[in-house]
Amino acid sequence: MSKSSAPPWTPPTSEALPLRLLSGRRRPRAVFCWTDYVAFEVIGVAKELGLSVSEDVAFVGYDNTHYCALPQHSLTSVGQPGQLQGMQATRLLLERIEGRKAPEHFAIEPIQVVRDCSLGS
Repeated sequence: MSKSSAPPWTPPTSEALPLRLLSGRRRPRAVFCWTDYVAFEVIGVAKELGLSVSEDVAFVGYDNTHYCALPQHSLTSVGQPGQLQGMQATRLLLERIEGRKAPEHFAIEPIQVVRDCSLGS
């Protein structure tokens, strides 16, 4: 696959934006990433630039994967319990199979698990 047709999340591109963002004159104090995996990549770029994670720039991910709790990462993350989502989806499907016609709406409240990557001075 040539560089021009590569998906936007490939390593050369995934490092270019954080590098530009974190090395600019108006560096953000915090970065929210749409997944924990992306947050880990951006944290790596920050460390390569010599920035102190949480002191110079804070990070928050989304998914709350088990890797976030590892001491070397300690990433603050937002999570929505996948098990609860699966249980609700199964219940709704079974109710439809049994003949329920009326739509049902449910919401799962996200939780924020605060760890060291978002704690600054």
